[in-house]
Amino acid sequence: MRHLALLLLLGCQAPPEAKPPLPESDPASRETDSAPRQIAQGRIPDVPLVSHTGQSLRFYTDLVRNRCVVIQFLYTNCESVCPPATARLVELQSKLPPDVCLISVTLDPERDTPTALAAFAERLSCGPQWTFLTGQLEDIELLRRKLGEQFIEDVDPAKPLMHSSLFVLGNDRSGEWRAVSSQLSVERLLSAVETLCAPRRISGQ
Repeated sequence: MRHLALLLLLGCQAPPEAKPPLPESDPASRETDSAPRQIAQGRIPDVPLVSHTGQSLRFYTDLVRNRCVVIQFLYTNCESVCPPATARLVELQSKLPPDVCLISVTLDPERDTPTALAAFAERLSCGPQWTFLTGQLEDIELLRRKLGEQFIEDVDPAKPLMHSSLFVLGNDRSGEWRAVSSQLSVERLLSAVETLCAPRRISGQ
């Protein structure tokens, strides 16, 4: 069963310089409701972070509150699952409604400084809807746990930790949240975002 979970959640290995925390419980399936359950309980940490433009921001107050968001955790030096996941977001950004924001949080703040993230964002031709964030490791660790992002222990304990590489989709206005696999096609991902962020009709109207 453990082997199956690892196959379903292929993540990138942590860079040798990174010092990720110990792994948590076994990962869930490719689409998990663990993140929405936690977020629905009002547990989005308002941790201080720094954007790729050098701006000091509070995660919930400045980036999530009253917005629709797509949240990614990544290593910019990853060579496995992060590049294709990020490439999907590059394609997605040109199709998103203007009020949906993309948020990418590094799991390797030691190397992914604001300057490094700015260069990364420039290479991707990221628009104003997309914010890359770094900060203190303990704040990022709190954020990734509360949003349901898990580190996975490989069957070979000598190998570095991997992460589950989920996208967390959220509509803070409606309180609806969903965690999906970063391996979804751009079309399916866009459909999930549009469904989540569409205005809801009031019953009886």
